[in-house]
Amino acid sequence: MGLTRERMIEGDVLFFYQLILPFVDPAQSGIEGDPRKAYYTDVAKYTNSYAYSARGCSMDYGHRFKACSAEEIVNWDGIVTRNINGYIGNNWRTQNEHQHDPIISSTMSLTRWLDIKRNKKLCPFYEEKKRGEEGYDPTGKYRLIWDVQVHNVNCLIQTAGKDGTIDESTWANASFADVQGKLKGKKASKGGQHTILLDA
Repeated sequence: MGLTRERMIEGDVLFFYQLILPFVDPAQSGIEGDPRKAYYTDVAKYTNSYAYSARGCSMDYGHRFKACSAEEIVNWDGIVTRNINGYIGNNWRTQNEHQHDPIISSTMSLTRWLDIKRNKKLCPFYEEKKRGEEGYDPTGKYRLIWDVQVHNVNCLIQTAGKDGTIDESTWANASFADVQGKLKGKKASKGGQHTILLDA
């Protein structure tokens, strides 16, 4: 799938990132028999359908939302990953010399970043079941990223080792914490937790 000795030596981080969370639909990647699941193209599709259907953000009424692409969602995630400020909006404020990030501010406007944040969806909203309904999945809102990562990593593993490492990860719900979901040593009353077994 494009992995070369040079990429391993150079540590091409973006290549490995897209190997696990593809920027394009693997069915159209040009790699014959690419077994990976799509991620960013699906997130763009779910985000657009949610914005136009559930939120009513058409070009005719309500808050206007220009359809986003997989590339914009990749950039959106990159901004979240790169941000080191307590308030993400400071990356766009040129008067804050030590907080302004020229790479972030030239990648996407703050208005566009917030538009995508308001509408970003990791699942088809029309299939979501409410708590108490038959078929309700408490992980439904965010399981896509875990399912895709696990499936795509498994596509790359020929044999697994016998040594395992267990790690737990807890995050705060985005509405109860800053966008990075950092806990800073505090317990989260809302959010989630995963325990992950990794091949050491």
